[in-house]
Amino acid sequence: MAFRVVLDANVVLAACLDPGMDAKADVAADVLKVLAAEALRPAVTESISAEIERMVSTRVGQILHALRDLSNGPPPTPTNPNQTAWEVFEQLFANLRQKTPGAAGALQLLESRLAVVVNDAPIIGDAQWKILLDQVAIETTAMLAEIQRKQGALGLDVLPRAGKVDHERFRGIVPGSDLEHIAVLAAISEARNMDFAFVTMDGGLHAVRDAITRAAPRVTVTTPPHLHRQIARLRGKH
Repeated sequence: MAFRVVLDANVVLAACLDPGMDAKADVAADVLKVLAAEALRPAVTESISAEIERMVSTRVGQILHALRDLSNGPPPTPTNPNQTAWEVFEQLFANLRQKTPGAAGALQLLESRLAVVVNDAPIIGDAQWKILLDQVAIETTAMLAEIQRKQGALGLDVLPRAGKVDHERFRGIVPGSDLEHIAVLAAISEARNMDFAFVTMDGGLHAVRDAITRAAPRVTVTTPPHLHRQIARLRGKH
């Protein structure tokens, strides 16, 4: 194959998260439909794969760490002698939001799933506090497992580094962590004599797509709505 389609971490993550956690899930699903229709297997670089793991940890995994910290400490001091499970439930999620600022979407979904069960629970004591933490942990673990299952179902190829990775060529053009991704793609494209369409939802990266292509002629940054046309162009080229 003379060209590959590489997905940015934001596309992969949107495809794996519940729509309630990521509003771009439908857009990511359309990308996968295009690739399936074109019989193309999606790919990521090693650096993108590592970024996906970090993003999953930020969005969901850190909730488990926060729950472990809370379980090792004392239960919250009741705000009144008649405090209900529902009030403690609200307090718990307020605490989790403070400890996990990147997990807002996951917490909202967890809170919705558990609210009905907790609403009918009795007044909270020490034992019930531990049970509540366990319930949230179980649901979070299930959510994390579902994300990992969906990611595995994507059938992503992880492309190993190849050739000389030249970050300086793109410094001042490509921002942040994408500097590594683009530099690696450029190196692979030159080492393998291969074209790449890099699909991203990052508007800032797409804004510098022409500058990237000038520096790396075989790397084309595109957005999901334009993927089909880019694939047609690359097929015509080869």
